[in-house]
Amino acid sequence: MHATGGRNLTTATRADLADAAAAALLRPDTRGRTYTLNGPPWTYQQVAAALGVEARTGVVTGPMGWLHGLARAGTLDVSTDHLRELLGRTPAGILDDLPRANC
Repeated sequence: MHATGGRNLTTATRADLADAAAAALLRPDTRGRTYTLNGPPWTYQQVAAALGVEARTGVVTGPMGWLHGLARAGTLDVSTDHLRELLGRTPAGILDDLPRANC
């Protein structure tokens, strides 16, 4: 099993986060609200498959080990509709912009 234990990651693009921040600042109905901003879920296996490579297995140590530990524990496998609500559209997914392997 790879370093995240097969758990989803729900990262958002910088462009979507910037657009959401601007929307939150400009809309009066967002005042005092707390948002959890995340994009569509993805896994390392999906990224590897899209790139036509095999996902590595094992445990990550060093500076990034703590982040993979959070993912394995499910801490980063959180989905809300907050980003979609602020953007008024579906957020971009990390898999959307990957070059696809020739299958």
